[in-house]
Amino acid sequence: MLVAAVLAVGLLAGCGSARPAARATPRPEPSTLDARAVLARFTAAGLPLTNGAVQDDGTDPDDLLGHKDGYSSRASFDLAGGDAGADPYSIDRGGVIEVWPDASGAKARADHFAAQAKENAMMSPEHAYLSGPVLVRISGRVDPGVAAKFGAVVATLGA
Repeated sequence: MLVAAVLAVGLLAGCGSARPAARATPRPEPSTLDARAVLARFTAAGLPLTNGAVQDDGTDPDDLLGHKDGYSSRASFDLAGGDAGADPYSIDRGGVIEVWPDASGAKARADHFAAQAKENAMMSPEHAYLSGPVLVRISGRVDPGVAAKFGAVVATLGA
């Protein structure tokens, strides 16, 4: 009987009111899409770019990288139809990727260039593709069909 009592106490102790620890479900990290990641997406999609380069403070031709009211990352690339002799990292060589702190910054930048093109008929209009804070600008000298392929990839960035 003593053995039965010890076993009963042991079983009750094991079945006490303690609940198993709840499993913590890890929250997914927010997407941190930057210009390097967008450039990698373009490359993975087989788009016809060359000389892809991520800009830093010393290579940003617009001097907006990391500044208040500026983009948080930028990359550039060359495309057929662009001017291979143009300044390094400029849109004239083919295209640029700008990632802004928020979608409104990207849209304001796209609107700025659209307004400039309307005001100045000499300025070559560019193709602009937006997805949230990402703005991809393709030189107007690039074939529109090629530019549209970049736009199709940009459209998948928010997915």
